[in-house]
Amino acid sequence: MKGNKKKQLIEDAGKLWFDKPKRSILAEQIMDLEDRIKLFVNKYKDEKHLLIFGHGSWIRAFISFIQTGSIDDMNQINLLNNEMNAFDFFN
Repeated sequence: MKGNKKKQLIEDAGKLWFDKPKRSILAEQIMDLEDRIKLFVNKYKDEKHLLIFGHGSWIRAFISFIQTGSIDDMNQINLLNNEMNAFDFFN
């Protein structure tokens, strides 16, 4: 799947990509993504201010994780290119 276009990914993965990404054909990679986000949150949880840049999938997974404790809803979050988001979650 690496390097394929998003349209092809959606065609190959189907509905699971949106509803249950950890059960999709990319499940192992998605579980790794969730683990990396957990490590990130734990590493920076004591910071007062943090500026984060990332690609769409990582940011969507991050938003899902801080809102729900899981990345399961990551593909139901829509972001525009270069969109800025502000969060108050490390408190």
